[in-house]
Amino acid sequence: MASFLDTLAERPLLFDGAIGSWLYDHGVLHTACYDELNLSRPALLRDIHHQYRAAGADILETNTFGANRISLQRHGHADHTVAINQAGVALARECADGAFVAGAVGPTGVRFAVATSSERDQVRAAFEEQITALVDAGVDLLVFETFASITELETALDAARTVAADVPRVAQMMFDADGTVDGGLTPEVVAERLVAAGADVVGANCGHGPPELYPVGAQMVGAGVPVSIQPNAGHPALVDGRTLYVANPEHFGVFARRLLKSGVRLIGGCC
Repeated sequence: MASFLDTLAERPLLFDGAIGSWLYDHGVLHTACYDELNLSRPALLRDIHHQYRAAGADILETNTFGANRISLQRHGHADHTVAINQAGVALARECADGAFVAGAVGPTGVRFAVATSSERDQVRAAFEEQITALVDAGVDLLVFETFASITELETALDAARTVAADVPRVAQMMFDADGTVDGGLTPEVVAERLVAAGADVVGANCGHGPPELYPVGAQMVGAGVPVSIQPNAGHPALVDGRTLYVANPEHFGVFARRLLKSGVRLIGGCC
C-alpha cells in the first residue's frame, strides 16, 4: 500500500467522523473514560470503525484522543496507558480494510500557558509515552487534534519528532469564534508555526461547524503543506422557536466541496 503522504499527494482523503458523540449516543455516559473502552468494550469500537469504513472513510482514527497518562490518571487508568493505546490501534486496524490508521493524540488538560517547567516536562513525557505506544502498535500517521494551546501542540509535535521521526504528523488547532487562537494568532501564523514544529499537514478541527472552519482552512492553504479541516456539528440555530443543529449531511456536503475547491486536501468530522 502507498504511504499516507504519497497517497495524499495524489488525491484528497476523507477522515472518519466523531467517536465520542457516537459512544454517548449508544449509552456511554459522558463521565466515563472513553479511551478505556478499547479494553472493556472492544465490540462497540469495532462497530463504529466498521461503519465509518463502510461509509467511505479513507482514514480511521484510533479511539485514543485522551489516552495520555495525565488524562487517564483522572479516571484511574494511568497504569493502562500503553495497553489502551495499543488496543485502540489494533481495533482500528482490524476494521481498516485498506484504509489508513491514524493515531489520535489530544491535549493533556494541563493549562499550558500557566504550567510550571516541571508540569511541562510531565506533559512532554506523557506525549512521548503515548506516541511511542501508538507507533509501536503500527499506526500509519499521527493526528494531533483539538489543541487550544499552540505551545502544547508544538510540544507534542517535538515529542513526535523525537520518538517517531518517520511517522507523518497531522496537526490541528481548535480556533476561537474570531478565527484565531491563543489570543490573536491568525490561521496563517498558526500554520507557519506548526510547520516549523514538524507538522506534515496543518489544519483545524472542533470548536465550530463547516461555515466557521471554511475560512480558516482557506487561509492555511498557502503554508506549503496539505491542509486538514474536520468541523463538528457547529452551533444550534433558533428556527421557528426550536433550537436545531443545521449541520445535516447535505450541509456538510456543500462545505466539503467548497473546502476541496479552496485547496484543502483532508476533510472529516469530529465531536
